[in-house]
Amino acid sequence: MRIKSLKDKAEWRYLTPEQYRITRLKGTEPPYSGRYNNFNGNGTYHCLCCGNALFSSKAKYSTISKWPAFWAPISS
Repeated sequence: MRIKSLKDKAEWRYLTPEQYRITRLKGTEPPYSGRYNNFNGNGTYHCLCCGNALFSSKAKYSTISKWPAFWAPISS
């Protein structure tokens, strides 16, 4: 079930312009540019907007596009 955020644009001021574009306007990072592009450590990926845990690094795999991909979310 998808939960729509009730925040208005002013409440997202803590995001950088790039973070806002990606998270709120459905944008993407250019390939090979992401902070975690070559990250292979253990950890949990969290949503920048709500803080929910999304993916474990144990479910991460490499793709041809070079964007991190995950085969399983932490929860449905």
